[in-house]
Amino acid sequence: RLLDEAEQYLRDGHSDEAFQALRGAVRSRAVSLAVHELYQRLLRQHHRNDELREHTRQYINRLLQEKQERRALALQREALD
Repeated sequence: RLLDEAEQYLRDGHSDEAFQALRGAVRSRAVSLAVHELYQRLLRQHHRNDELREHTRQYINRLLQEKQERRALALQREALD
């Protein structure tokens, strides 16, 4: 499973591999909210601001589709800070 694979990469100290696996999946198919959350965290930690803005829009849309309005609003507030 993608999330397990990415988390294993992170535990092993291979954040670039985790990032690449998540990026490819997020851009090419529907992924779980947990995958979006981890990808968002990695983007923020690695200061990939352009990609973070792009993903934030995508993630907010997915949260709204899943009726997670409060999480979407919190994410929007973070993006504005």
